Amino acid sequence: MTFPTDPLVVLIHGAGHDRRIWWAVTLGLSRLGWQVSAPDLPGHGADERAPCPTIEEYAAALAAGLDAERPVVAVGHSMGSLVALELAARLGERCRGLALIGTALPMAVSPELLERAAEPRAACQMMEPWAFGARARGTGLPRAVQELVLEQRPGVLANDLRACHAYAAEPALERAKGMTAPALFLTGAQDRMTPVKAATRLWETLARREAACTWHTLPGVGHTPMLEAPLALRWLLHRFLRRCR
Repeated sequence: MTFPTDPLVVLIHGAGHDRRIWWAVTLGLSRLGWQVSAPDLPGHGADERAPCPTIEEYAAALAAGLDAERPVVAVGHSMGSLVALELAARLGERCRGLALIGTALPMAVSPELLERAAEPRAACQMMEPWAFGARARGTGLPRAVQELVLEQRPGVLANDLRACHAYAAEPALERAKGMTAPALFLTGAQDRMTPVKAATRLWETLARREAACTWHTLPGVGHTPMLEAPLALRWLLHRFLRRCR
């Protein structure tokens, strides 16, 4: 069986979210001619499996659902950026590109938030001041994200935050050194959940390789650029994808 030359664009959601967080990006990239997949990770959204306790297991589950020969560009947000990083390491040369949105390595979670995650509404209220930028103020975006989290099954958010917190930075950085795909970092200038400095070590590791590595910071945007600035995000992704063919 033959496939199109263009890679499959895999959009990987973050902790306590599901595929719906990507709706505007999925629609925009599809209209620009890209083949896009935005799966629910195990235990999220419509997926009926149990959530995975580790980032590595999320990546393994995602890899198992991909065609064994199709090239991929892995695009991940927040927890999904860690899954994308792990997926890229698993795919090797089949990974044509790696786009990390709102990433951090390590992605440490405060003890207070880990404790509050057992009650998702309280956790969302705690995260809201840190998560959204000026563009989201006075809009319904914070409430919409909270409702998305509350629609997940009990324990999903707590599970995901523990997985982020436990993901070991040093082995991941070692694996990143061997990656051959170009990389794109996208950060909201007002993201206090995963600020620019939190991604510096990963950026430096990927930038030392021969493959191209670029970073864009979106002004006035917080932790969810796919909702706060979807037009800018999908245009930057479109430009990046053209380099990944």
